[in-house]
Parts: sequence; structure tokens; C-alpha cells
Amino acid sequence: MVQRKLVWTDKARADRRSIFTYWTKRNKSNSYSQKLSKQFLRAGEDLIENPHLGIKTDLEDFRYVIIENKYLFIYRVTPKVIEVISIWDGRRNPEDFQKIIRIK
Repeated sequence: MVQRKLVWTDKARADRRSIFTYWTKRNKSNSYSQKLSKQFLRAGEDLIENPHLGIKTDLEDFRYVIIENKYLFIYRVTPKVIEVISIWDGRRNPEDFQKIIRIK
């Protein structure tokens, strides 16, 4: 079995920072942001062990897992890496989501 490496795109890193900043400002505390951070990191660890764990999209090799019933942890599986593409708030406009990963 091939051990894949987890790679975060710049977009995914920016999404994560934006989510953490929002919740820290909203709650005037970083405790929820820390909880989310642990969940995002855990999702990545789980995908290293089982890369096809997530739900398939219309695009080949693209999948997502749902975190906290609202965040879509979008990733792509390649032979050598699991690439985290974006962390999407599922409550946002679905048309914008389709633009990100070009789902038809």
C-alpha cells in the first residue's frame, strides 16, 4: 500500500485562516477555532490512511468529507499525494462552490 503525503494548497490554507479568523472574532475567543483546527488536521490524517473515505464529486479524483455538519474538506487523490483543495462552508452559495472545483 502506498503511503501518500498530505499537501495543502494555498487556497486551502487561506480558507482555513479565514474560517479561524471569523470564529475567533465572532466568539471573542479562539477555542472554537482550535477545535476546528484539530478536526481539519484529523480529517487529513484519516485521509492518509484511507484516501477514498470522502464522497465523490463529478470530477475524477476529487472528493470531500464533511466536518461539523457544515464544512466541506475538499481534496484530490493522486498516486503520490492527497491535495487539500479547499475548505468550503456548505451554507454558502452552491454556485460559488461549483466555480471552485468546476462541478457540473
